[in-house]
Amino acid sequence: MKKIGVIGAGSWGTALAITLSNKGHQVVIWDLDQKHLAALTNDRENKRYLPGVGFGENLNTVPTVEEALKDADVALFSVPAQHFRSAFTGALPYLSDSTLIVNVAKGIEQKSLQRMSEIAFDIKPDAKYVVLSGPSHAEEVCKAMPTTVCVVSRDKKLAEEAQDIFMTERFRVYTGDDIIGTELGGSLKNIIALGAGISDGMGFGDNAKAALMTRGLAEITRLGVALGADPMTFLGLTGVGDLIVTCTSMHSRNRRCGIMIGEGTDPKEATEKVGMVVEGYFTTEAAYGLAQKTGVEMPITEAMYDLINGNIGAREAEEMLMGRDRKHEEDKKFHIQTMGCQMNERDSETLAGMLTGLGYSKTENRQEADVAIINTCSVRDNADKRFFGTLGQLKKIKEQRPDFVVCVCGCMMQQQHIIDRIKAKYPWVDIIFGTHNIHEFPQLLKSVTEEKQKIVDVWDEAGDIIEGMPSKRLYKFKAFVNIMYGCNNFCTYCIVPYTRGRERSRHPEDIMAEVADLVSDGVREITLLGQNVNSYKGMGENGQADFADLIYMLQEVDGLERIRFMTSHPKDLSDKLIQAYRDCSKLCRNIHLPVQSGSDDVLKRMNRHYDRKNIWNLWKNCAEQCRIYRSRRIS
Repeated sequence: MKKIGVIGAGSWGTALAITLSNKGHQVVIWDLDQKHLAALTNDRENKRYLPGVGFGENLNTVPTVEEALKDADVALFSVPAQHFRSAFTGALPYLSDSTLIVNVAKGIEQKSLQRMSEIAFDIKPDAKYVVLSGPSHAEEVCKAMPTTVCVVSRDKKLAEEAQDIFMTERFRVYTGDDIIGTELGGSLKNIIALGAGISDGMGFGDNAKAALMTRGLAEITRLGVALGADPMTFLGLTGVGDLIVTCTSMHSRNRRCGIMIGEGTDPKEATEKVGMVVEGYFTTEAAYGLAQKTGVEMPITEAMYDLINGNIGAREAEEMLMGRDRKHEEDKKFHIQTMGCQMNERDSETLAGMLTGLGYSKTENRQEADVAIINTCSVRDNADKRFFGTLGQLKKIKEQRPDFVVCVCGCMMQQQHIIDRIKAKYPWVDIIFGTHNIHEFPQLLKSVTEEKQKIVDVWDEAGDIIEGMPSKRLYKFKAFVNIMYGCNNFCTYCIVPYTRGRERSRHPEDIMAEVADLVSDGVREITLLGQNVNSYKGMGENGQADFADLIYMLQEVDGLERIRFMTSHPKDLSDKLIQAYRDCSKLCRNIHLPVQSGSDDVLKRMNRHYDRKNIWNLWKNCAEQCRIYRSRRIS
């Protein structure tokens, strides 16, 4: 049996403490509210939230966090989501490296828009973190009524450990690995439950509630997929299961709050009358922020946001949702054809994430797509030819289906003569945009689909790097990570500085945060991308970091197993980077050096900034420092 410290003596924390102690675990519980804690101590039950259910001999209260977590095998956090950061920070000094951390809070932090696991890993990167979620009312769990939940972790062994600790004859526990989907499903369903309650309070029937739940699940899934969740998660216990129980039961504080709002009570007053934290009220603000940030269409969340903030009333919210433009319930489909380099592949992942957030699903068959995008390359001549050939093939689809949207983007669109040619000879193209304004694509698509416009929007110069754009990754266990954009080399034969702009490097903290998120989602190998990654110079909190510095930082990311990068410019391959090959076990031991020519005269005319001697010395240095295989093939 385990020693378990429970942080938070609300209804859910108490119910789980009772369940665990009744199984035989030694459980202690602590709460910030000392008066409430004293009442629990004196009454040996939680009369405020779970009256009539007494504590067994294995369950006791303690006056401090330190006592709750002293020698604890498990730290169970059951605090309101908006207070999870402070609770976890306060507990940190008393958490050992071996402590299993189980979080049951369901919500998104308003200020940072972070999920609970993101907060936990920010504070304690090596946390043995598990989330427990699913359709479970504390009022039933404390009485040992049959309940089924899921414990989820990026580490399968941790999930199985939690499963063993929590499982009883009446409390069945499944395991999973999709933290993003589990946390979002548990958080966002509270918004829909708030809406379901409002519908009930207004006197609407089962039809309206069923519609809210169904379309609510659709927008939850859209946001989840845009943020990297597995769509199947939302069809399981932590998705539709949790949604059903929260939207239909009077145990649900979110539904009860919604009923009062539907009956005419002011939203803020309704939350106070419930007497417990109404997570949906606070999560609405955060979910609205995530929808705006990712470009995901979430009409129910938007209506709830306006209602909570006093912009509209309940009747207006109902009219807003019922009066939306006519839609086809089945997902619209998109098709993306990517030409060229890995940078283009990464851009296509971003475009796919945006379209997924807008309710589209991917198809490999261009004939059935509602939106087709060709992401172009201007470096390779055969890519140019393929592009115009493909563009010609889309004419027939456009003639058969006038609403079919044709989009072209990428490096070729940064050239005015290409744009002029498309406008003159390919009038069925709806959207032309370039490499610098991919983040504007959702708005461009909206203008075309709603206003039936044709749009050319190509920026001549790059703006600030936009962080946090949605993404639909191509692979599960490996991922592309942009670290910089553009090129300052101006080789005489290369168009890249003109199509991708001048060099801009991401902040190292942003790169590290992205990689940490990828690893938490199961990624084990990353490929660092940039027109010339060796010239990376990112300004971070501790000053400027070069490419080698970044490699050393990534070496320390727990769970990441392999680091690759494309491509090295010989003039920027530093001794420090070569030493990183020697020192960093996760850095795959190969270097791609595009030598281009064996003639010093040709190299000079190409403006490559190195000669044969430089290349030979690089090969020699690599061989001596870390025994990297030397190939004399000229590429």
